Order: sequence, then structure tokens, then C-alpha cells
Amino acid sequence: MAEDIKLKEDLKAFYKATEEFGTSLVKEKSISGLISQGLGVLLQFPSASYASLYLLNQETFEFEFNSVLPDNYQGEVTRFFQKIIDSGSLGKSLQTGSIGFFTDEVSNKKNNYIICPVVASGGVTALVLINVLDNLYPPEHHLYQHVKMFSMLLGISIEKFTLQESQSKAQGMFDQMVASRTMKLAQSKVQLGEKIETLKSDLTMTMPHEVRTPINQILGFSDYLIKTFSKSDIKDSEDYLEIIRDIHSSAERLKRLFENYLFYARLTIISTNVFDIQNLKKDISPSVQPIIYDRIMMNIMQAGRQDDIKIELADSPVAMNEEYINKIVEEIIGNCNKYSDPGTGIEVFSFVKDNNYILTFIDHGRGMTTEQIQGIDAYIQFDRRAHEQQGSGLGLSIVQRILDLHDGEFAAESDPGNYTRIMIKLPIPTDYESDN
Repeated sequence: MAEDIKLKEDLKAFYKATEEFGTSLVKEKSISGLISQGLGVLLQFPSASYASLYLLNQETFEFEFNSVLPDNYQGEVTRFFQKIIDSGSLGKSLQTGSIGFFTDEVSNKKNNYIICPVVASGGVTALVLINVLDNLYPPEHHLYQHVKMFSMLLGISIEKFTLQESQSKAQGMFDQMVASRTMKLAQSKVQLGEKIETLKSDLTMTMPHEVRTPINQILGFSDYLIKTFSKSDIKDSEDYLEIIRDIHSSAERLKRLFENYLFYARLTIISTNVFDIQNLKKDISPSVQPIIYDRIMMNIMQAGRQDDIKIELADSPVAMNEEYINKIVEEIIGNCNKYSDPGTGIEVFSFVKDNNYILTFIDHGRGMTTEQIQGIDAYIQFDRRAHEQQGSGLGLSIVQRILDLHDGEFAAESDPGNYTRIMIKLPIPTDYESDN
């Protein structure tokens, strides 16, 4: 009678421990703590002396000892585990997925073991061994069914924590990879910055000097020879003059070509630096009309086409410095002169609309096709074989690059053989206040 009462109390304690385990799962933060709690519950099994757990290594598919409660039984568990394997009890239990039993008698002392596979959604994840002092209950006893259900809860919980740890490790590795990649990108950025600074130095100091010096010498000497032979009575001096003038004009074209490439490279470098772009946009020209007019007239007079030009310009401040305004006008009016015949009209007019200064150039020269307009880019000059005008085709690309850096716009339309219209929009500063 007393044994029955004790058994009922033991069963009650075991059932209560399993219920408390389920409610405490949400608070547990580690797999070791989870296993320790689970073994603590299994120790509440009637007449249990210790409980141990072996985890299945997913790579070697071997069970590896994890822990035992109380922990002073580790040596004994290890010894009996090999006996359980040799007896075949473990294999049978794993094959059927059911609870197994093993009894070993040493020195007239029985060691009774309950073998319980811990199964989760992915299959067997662990193995529980419970050492029981008293005789084992019959295999059909409902208590074993409860142990099996608890082991499934434990298995699912272990699987969850294992997955979380794997995800945490994967996230850690990912974070390390991102950090490493970020550091490499930062180092690359620094190296790129150093290369850009070196290139800036070469473009502003070394290269210009190395190229301009010989070009200027050619221009200087050829100009001297032109003046000398112009006053000379030497036979065939006109033939010599023609050759020298060709040398002089070729040197001028080479100088202009080099300056344009240099200008375009400088714009390209600026476009890689946000701070340089922001500084560009801070520049303001208070009065754009005289800048445009003077540059147009200088170019027109050099071409001897004062009678061909018609100019109507509005005035306004624009968010661009004088150097870039001059370059835009120089390139576009230069094309108007180059690609239209003397005696044909050139019109330039401007107006202010929607906080933009809109400047338009029209010439009545050979014009461009739609494909040619869409293909405006650096290093392209259209129909070079059909038309012998000199140039690199870089001018309009420089204009586009300047406007892009200043949030301006560029548009072109043309009727080949009839006209070409180039329109640009320059932004007007919204917060500009005149000194007057």
C-alpha cells in the first residue's frame, strides 16, 4: 500500500515537472540550459538515479556524450553506454523509434536502463538514457508513453535551438564577410582616391607642362618663320610660307585638342567626387548676358562672320562659374562656324523660364541625323570621311558633362542640309541676392 502511494506521488511529481518544462522553454536562451532542464525533468522519473543525453553528430552519425545529471555519474554512463551498444538494445530502439530497455547485473547489483530516442522533425537528434534503481515497469506501461512524448518535446526544442545557433553562426559569418568586404571597399576607395589625386596632379601640373612646352615652341618658331618669310625676297618663299602656315595651323589644332582632352578629363575626375560636385553648384555668375555675348563675338570675329550673326540675349544670374559658361558657348558657337558656310545665318537667343536660363543656337549648315544626335559622345566626330573639318568630336561631350554636373540640360534637333538647333538650360540660383 505504501509503495503504491509513493509511486503515485512519484508519477505526480514527474508529470508536474514535464508541464513546468513546457512553460519554461520561452525563457531558456541556450541549448546547454535546455538540455540541463530536460535531464532535470527525467530525473523525476520514479526511482531514477541519473539521466544522461547523447547528441547525434550530423556529420559522422555517431552519438557523442553531452551531459549527465547528477554530473558525478559520467564515468559510469560512459562504461554502460558501450555495453548497451554491444547488446543490440540501442540499435533495436533506434530502428523501431520506440523506448528500449537494458539490464546489466554486476556484483549482484542490477543496473536498469531506459533507452529513449529523441526524435524531432528531422529524425533522431539525440538519445536519452535513464538509470532506474528499481525493477522496470512492463513495456506497455503508460509511463513510458509519457516519457516518449516528453522526449519528442525535448527533441523539437533541441532542433530549434540548434537551428537558431546555426543561423546565428551563419549571420556572424555573413557579418564578418560584410565587414571584411566593407574594409576592402574602404581600402579600395582610399587607393582610388590616392590615384585620383595623383591623376589630378598630373593633369594640372606635370602633363600640361610636358605637352604645352613643345607645342608652344612649335607655334612660336613657326610664327617667327611666317613673319620672316613674309618679308623675304628668297626664291620660292611662298612655297615655304604655305608649308610653315600648315605647320602653325596644325600645332594650333593639336593644342586645342590637348586642352579639350585635358578639360574633359578634369570634368570626369570631378564627377567621381560628391564634394567637388557640390562645390561646383555653389558657384554663381551674377550676370550671364555679357559673358555669352563677348565669347560669341570673339569667336565670330575670328571666323570673319560678323554679318552672319544675330544675337538677342536676356540677362540673369546662373548657377555656374564664368569658365564653364565660356566653354559651353565656345564649343557650340565654334560648331556653328565650323559646320555652316559663310553667308548663312547664325542665330543665338535666350530667355528665362521656370527658373532656368534657356540659351539656343541655330545654324543653317549640314546638320545631323537623329542617329548622330543620339550618338553624341566623347571621341566621335560625325561623317569624318565625308567632311574634312578638323576636330576630335569632343566639344559637345564637354558641354553635356558640364551641364550634367550643374543639373542643367542639353537638347539638339536637326534637319540635315537645312538647320541645327542646340538648346541648353542653365539653372538659376533660387536664393541669390544681388549686391545692388
